[in-house]
Amino acid sequence: MGASISKTQSESAATALVEAVVARFGAMGIEAEVCEHTGGTKKHNYVGIDCPARHWNAVAKWLRFEGGVDYCSMISGVHRPDDEERQWEVVIHLMRMGVRDPPTRGRFTDPIILDPTILQGDDI
Repeated sequence: MGASISKTQSESAATALVEAVVARFGAMGIEAEVCEHTGGTKKHNYVGIDCPARHWNAVAKWLRFEGGVDYCSMISGVHRPDDEERQWEVVIHLMRMGVRDPPTRGRFTDPIILDPTILQGDDI
């Protein structure tokens, strides 16, 4: 069973997270922006964060506990031998999956049914 969010919901959630990241970490030289996927059929937005290595841990913890990020799908390295300034980059793909344990009543489990059209903010 899959569910989809709208482009408007995606953009709103990404913008809110960018504003929160900049407010919390902007003074440390961390930059965040709303980006748009270039491939695929759905051009949903995502958040791009440019973070110096010395701040990775703080930003990751903040994203987990304050930003609602709960899944790391991939970590990859990008090698740019012709770029003196950025020869190596680490790309970490984090997501909000929103997976929650369903409520239980004794031996019975109640399903969690979400209408994706009403999701907003940290729920996306």
